[in-house]
Amino acid sequence: MAFFNTEITTEIILFSVDAIFSIILVKSYNKIGRYINCLQEVSSREDDNALDNLKTDKGKYALVHGPVKALGNTIPSLHVPHMSGVVQKLSTSELVMTRNSSGFWWDESRPIHQSYNVVPFAIVLGKHVIEVQDVLQADELHLDTVYNKYDRTVHSLAGNLWSFFFGVRQYGMQTTEEMLKEGTIVTGIGDLMLSSDGTKLLVPPSGNKPYFITTQPLSSLLRDLRDKKSLFGWLLILTGGLTILFGGLLARRLWANLKKRKAKQELQRRLDQDRRSRRQNVRDNELPETLRCVVCQENPKEVILLPCGHLCICEDCSEQITSSCPICRSHIATKAAAFLS
Repeated sequence: MAFFNTEITTEIILFSVDAIFSIILVKSYNKIGRYINCLQEVSSREDDNALDNLKTDKGKYALVHGPVKALGNTIPSLHVPHMSGVVQKLSTSELVMTRNSSGFWWDESRPIHQSYNVVPFAIVLGKHVIEVQDVLQADELHLDTVYNKYDRTVHSLAGNLWSFFFGVRQYGMQTTEEMLKEGTIVTGIGDLMLSSDGTKLLVPPSGNKPYFITTQPLSSLLRDLRDKKSLFGWLLILTGGLTILFGGLLARRLWANLKKRKAKQELQRRLDQDRRSRRQNVRDNELPETLRCVVCQENPKEVILLPCGHLCICEDCSEQITSSCPICRSHIATKAAAFLS
C-alpha cells in the first residue's frame, strides 16, 4: 500500500474518472453507430404486396409510417379535457437545491412518481392495420407533453433555517403528463410479422436492432443520430486525449515512486548488511554481558529508549517492545539508534 501513497491520489482519481467517462462514450458511440447502420438498411414495407406476403414464423425488420389508431377505448387525459391517447406517461418530480461537500448549492430534480398507461393500438397503412406490440420496450418512444405544471413551495423562516442546516431545500413540485394521441402520424421501426390469427404485428426486433416509435420521419431520425454520433466522436477524442495525459502523469509519478522505493530498499539492505557485519564483529570480540541486549542476551545494545534514556535493547527486540522500558518500566515515547564501538 505504501507504493500507492497520497501523492498519486489526484492522478489516480483523474485518470479513473476520465477512463470511465471514455468507456461510456465508446459504448454510446458504438450503439448510435449500430442504430444508424440498422436504419440505413431498413426496407420500407409500405406496398400492399409486401404486407400481404408476411410470414408467421419470421419477422422482417421494416418501417411503417401512418396514423395511430386505438384498438378499443382510448386513455383520457387527467389534466386536459377532451383529450385522449393510446400511451400516457404521468410524472411527478421534486425540485430541490442541495449543498455538496464543497459548500456549493446545486439544482436537482428528484423523481417521486412515474407511471405508464397503455392500451392496444395500431399504425394504419392504407387498408392495413398493423398492431404495435410492447411499445414500452422501444428504444425511442415519442410522447407529446400535454400538461406541465410547476408548483412553487413557500417556506417559512423556520423552514429556511431547517433547509440551510440540513443542506436540502425544496423549491417546487413538477407535474407532467405526456401522451401519444390517437391520430398522430408516427414512424414505427421493428420486426413486421404475421400472428397465427392473421393479425399484422410490429414487434421489438431480434438481433439487437433498435425499436422506434417516433413522430420523426426516417431521414430526420437518421440526421439526429448522425449529429449525436458526431458529438460523441468529438467528446471521445477529447476524453481520449485527457486519458493519455492523465495516464502519462500517473505513469511518471508511479515510476518516480518506484525508483524511490527501490532506493529505500537498497538503503535498508545496506543498513541490514552493516548491522549484521557489526554484530558479527562484536560476537567475534566476545562482547561483555553488560553491552548485550537485556532481552535476547545475544545482540549488542543498539536502541536508546526515550525519555528515560536507557540503552538496553537491540533493533530486533525494539520491534517487539513498544510500550514500556524493560529496565525502568517507564513509557516509551520514541526511540533512537545508538552504535557501540
